[in-house]
Amino acid sequence: YLACLETGDMDNTLKAELKSEAQRIEEAALLSGKGHYTAVTGWRWTHWALGVGSAAASALAAISVLMQWTPALVVTAAAAATLAAAVLTALKPSEQADRHQRAGDRYFEIKNSARIFREIELVDPNAPLKDLIKGIKILSSGLAVIRSGAPIIPGHAYEGARPEIETEEGAD
Repeated sequence: YLACLETGDMDNTLKAELKSEAQRIEEAALLSGKGHYTAVTGWRWTHWALGVGSAAASALAAISVLMQWTPALVVTAAAAATLAAAVLTALKPSEQADRHQRAGDRYFEIKNSARIFREIELVDPNAPLKDLIKGIKILSSGLAVIRSGAPIIPGHAYEGARPEIETEEGAD
């Protein structure tokens, strides 16, 4: 710190630190956003499977009654339909998918803001340092707000996002 003051490189040192912090925010938002988007797929599939399963089991129970098939088939199909409908109601996978979608969107908003801050605002020679410091604090607190309100990313979704990110980084 003192060496920077003596050589006059304090502005450059501070900008380098701000750039590093913006990159950390951008990376955290990218991984979390992708994790949430990966979770959306699982929840949407669960919603579809339970809904179709419930409808199919209900139809089978109705056909079984009309065709006067074995009572065991009627009871089994009706129980399967009821169970699938109950799980669908309890888990609310469509709502879970929507929550993860919104969280992913918000994380990508922060990621894009951090990139713009890093690539545009930080390189502006006329940008006051106090405004740059305020900007990184806004990004950091925005990330914290999203984390506090977002659903927890399932472990498989978080890990599933990593290869996709690494593929994208390789393409860059």
